[in-house]
Amino acid sequence: MPRKRLIRTKDLPYHVVNRCIDKDFYPLNLNLVWAELMDICRVITYCYGAKIHAFVLMSNHYHMLLSTPDENLDDIMQYFQREFSSWIRNQTQKQKYRFQGRYKYCLLTEHSHFINTFRYIYQNPLRSGLTSHAEDYKFSTLHGISGNGLLECPVWLCKEFGGAIPEDHEDLLSFINHPFRCEASEKTRRALRRQCYKEPLRLQ
Repeated sequence: MPRKRLIRTKDLPYHVVNRCIDKDFYPLNLNLVWAELMDICRVITYCYGAKIHAFVLMSNHYHMLLSTPDENLDDIMQYFQREFSSWIRNQTQKQKYRFQGRYKYCLLTEHSHFINTFRYIYQNPLRSGLTSHAEDYKFSTLHGISGNGLLECPVWLCKEFGGAIPEDHEDLLSFINHPFRCEASEKTRRALRRQCYKEPLRLQ
């Protein structure tokens, strides 16, 4: 089945996700994987004009929330995935490293989409039981934003996309850590499967 044509925009953000093939864990220590991904994120920021709003690395997948002022998500992700795959091959001495497939993106067209996705991404470690506070998870840009560690790539909180995101530091962390209702979390997860964010009318 042919891939749908990329929806290009300089005004709206995307959620991007990809995972390891067969849902395996990354074949390297996550500290090393995180350091490499932050190097790549700096390159896509300074060389491709990407504006990263949130990034979280889990044991077998990543979530990225970004906008593309140059309307070049395809170029950004081609570089991102090529460099990441090449680095893993070199580190593990494998001939090939593959993701589950091409990256999946979802265009966020409304403030509420951005807000839901912003919190959903940062709450991944909470839902997985890895931490009780999102800012304590070190493989997340929130760890740096909160001052718990170094902020290793530029991050834009983008108030124009998420008008309800608090500006005060403590309020921001409280907002992110406030749990979704199970139904709301599931709706967001399913909405992000689409090319454009769309919540299901009802859960099956």
